[in-house]
Amino acid sequence: VQGYVTMEKPQGIEESIGGYMCYVATPKTDFQGKCILLLTDVFGWRLPNVRVLADKYAEAGYLAVIPDILQGEDLVPDAVDVFAA
Repeated sequence: VQGYVTMEKPQGIEESIGGYMCYVATPKTDFQGKCILLLTDVFGWRLPNVRVLADKYAEAGYLAVIPDILQGEDLVPDAVDVFAA
């Protein structure tokens, strides 16, 4: 299995929530009043793949939040090649 970094551009914003930096994707229409909290793996909240996933949940009407649970200790997206088989 080979990893990759998406070329799609995330549409959300970064903001501080409860002392954690977060990526927030807000629904533009059809807001259902519900929130999805996405917790990440070692690549953390900066990887475009997880941000684009949050954007897709927002498109479906959910507020999607990705907190920086690794507090800056995540791997950089370039490290994906290291794990490619």
